[in-house]
Amino acid sequence: SITKIDPDTETVISSLTFDQGAHPSLMYYDNGTLYYELNGSIYTMTDTDTTLPTSSLLSFDGIYAYGMAVRDNNLYVINASFTQSSDLLVYDLGTLQQTASLSVGVGASKVYFN
Repeated sequence: SITKIDPDTETVISSLTFDQGAHPSLMYYDNGTLYYELNGSIYTMTDTDTTLPTSSLLSFDGIYAYGMAVRDNNLYVINASFTQSSDLLVYDLGTLQQTASLSVGVGASKVYFN
């Protein structure tokens, strides 16, 4: 589940529960929006959402999403490989189109910005 907590009072504001067997991963928070991966798709929620989203922002076919980040209206997803170079895929969040694919290290899992 996703639990919202008031940092001032340390009390639970709300809790949103996923279906049995659903295992979201790669959560990333940026500027009021939560991004997460579930079953090969990226979902988003805003701070004010009171229910889990029913449709995805993006869906991936044949990608092993192993890392994710958001910056400057771009979504960065690592398509991991443990036998050869992984790929860093960049998507424009305005158009939802892939704008770049960069070869990165074997088993890459994190995206860092300088």
